[in-house]
Amino acid sequence: MTDHDPYPPRPPLPPEPAAAPARPDRWQTHPPLDGDPDPDPRPLPPAPPAPFTLALAVIIGAVALVQVLVFFGVGNGAAAWAGFGRGDAYITPAAMDPARVRSGAWWLLLTAELMHGGPLHFILNFSALRSLGKSIEWRAPRGWVPLVFLVSALGASVASFVLPPDAQSVGASGGLMGMFGFLLVMAHRRRQHMPPGFLRSLVINIALIAGLGLVYYQYIDNAGHLGGIVAGAAIGFFAIPEGAKRWDPRGGPGLERAGIASLVILAIAAVIAILAMLGIAFLP
Repeated sequence: MTDHDPYPPRPPLPPEPAAAPARPDRWQTHPPLDGDPDPDPRPLPPAPPAPFTLALAVIIGAVALVQVLVFFGVGNGAAAWAGFGRGDAYITPAAMDPARVRSGAWWLLLTAELMHGGPLHFILNFSALRSLGKSIEWRAPRGWVPLVFLVSALGASVASFVLPPDAQSVGASGGLMGMFGFLLVMAHRRRQHMPPGFLRSLVINIALIAGLGLVYYQYIDNAGHLGGIVAGAAIGFFAIPEGAKRWDPRGGPGLERAGIASLVILAIAAVIAILAMLGIAFLP
């Protein structure tokens, strides 16, 4: 009798095909979710430059710096602690005052948009400026950043001048609301090119600002906000094509020059505001 294995050995299995190489993820900076260390961590790529947003931030920051100096008594203004009613030299000389505008101080319509009523007001607006400006500059021709801010700021001041209440106001929120309006049109017309949830995030932010305006209407210039967002949305409506149409994100030389001219106008307005706060203004 011989041993006989009724089950002969199976032929070896063919080798498994090599797994396709994983597509490198240039944005991955953390280990995989299974806890294994990443053998080749890759840093985030550098953010694209946003020179027009930076220039606009420098202009507004320079005005804010002089406001702080005047608040503490530099120039012809009394120091803040000198007494109630005497520490407003860091706001009043360049604020949008309807009575002064009617008397010929038309430049207040623009200088007021570069001023702020306090540290929190400045921090909130400055943070929004950097975020909104970069969102436009990274996804649209960069010349739109100062141009939209300038036109929207003027639209906001005109609305504040025409609509009630007839009160003094300051703040860059009019120009910022114009950026919101411009981005809102862009996110709608170019939604296939926008990050997921971008449009919803804009709508939520605008709704929150509107809600704050209704609650704190005694302190927030709702007319200015309305004028700014309408102006910015109007620019977007005429400038931004539908998603299927080609839109060169570089823009053209004409738009670039318009953006530079807008920065120059805003810089001149900043100089006028600074001179007014220091008490050496040459305008009424």
